[in-house]
Amino acid sequence: MYRGWDGGNPLGTGSLDTWGTANGATIRMGHEFGDNAQWSYFANGTNFANWNTWVGAGGNRSFGYSCPLIAATNPQDYAGLNAGTYDAHFTSLGAAFQAQPNLRNATIRLGWEFNGNSFPWQLPTNATNAHLDAYKSGFNRAAGLIRAGCSTVKFEWCPNAHMDNANRTFADMYPGNTYVDYIGVAIYDYYWPGGTPTQSQREAWVRDEPNGLADHWALAQAQSKPVAYTEWGLWPSTNLSGGGDRPAFITFFANWMRDHQAAYSQYNNVNATTDHRLDLYPNAKATYLSRFATGVLAG
Repeated sequence: MYRGWDGGNPLGTGSLDTWGTANGATIRMGHEFGDNAQWSYFANGTNFANWNTWVGAGGNRSFGYSCPLIAATNPQDYAGLNAGTYDAHFTSLGAAFQAQPNLRNATIRLGWEFNGNSFPWQLPTNATNAHLDAYKSGFNRAAGLIRAGCSTVKFEWCPNAHMDNANRTFADMYPGNTYVDYIGVAIYDYYWPGGTPTQSQREAWVRDEPNGLADHWALAQAQSKPVAYTEWGLWPSTNLSGGGDRPAFITFFANWMRDHQAAYSQYNNVNATTDHRLDLYPNAKATYLSRFATGVLAG
């Protein structure tokens, strides 16, 4: 689970336990986002000392880190990334993981949602093969530098679901197996076509549309990689035809993860671009707890 920040104090450590205790839940995997505003904001890790303590407290805990691929000071500079301009930052990050014994087996979601339009490492609209080649080599360069500093970290490759800004398929964008341990995808309970879809329409869209869950699974099978879901959650009904307090989404996605042997999942339990907090959706929250409260997917 990710719970966000409050006044600069990471909620990812103490309040994971607070939320878990209040809801009778065991949280086994904590998460943190690196701030992409400047290279220095993530190049030495984000709150790693506290996360090291949290993971080391026991209960079979682990840590996931969403790591920017390019800082906002140099948006879309894949040329610089591939030329080595930013190598030192990724080298520093590898050393930061190595310096915290309990984080050496962390999973790094490097350059997440690169096919969208939200981050400084986004691919251009309708990306060409040249753009994809630059992205792939940049991803592999950064991952190689991090792993040179900490050989035991793992990487999750994580595009957005559906045909997003880059307008290329998962298979087109995949950077190869060298530094990918898990194939992820970001999923929320929205419905881009709009209107008031039925449950079956929602499920068919998220599963069967290009770059949906079926294509995600097909790529993972083709590459012999496990699937994982670092970022998923409910979506308010006030935009993008979100489902709101909809237990059926929790059930559908939990069943999908069970049936496809997901390595892990992390619910994005925050008010970010929009509000995903489980406490605002009591019916869906009850279903979530019925499936995830033990820290191992039930049912």
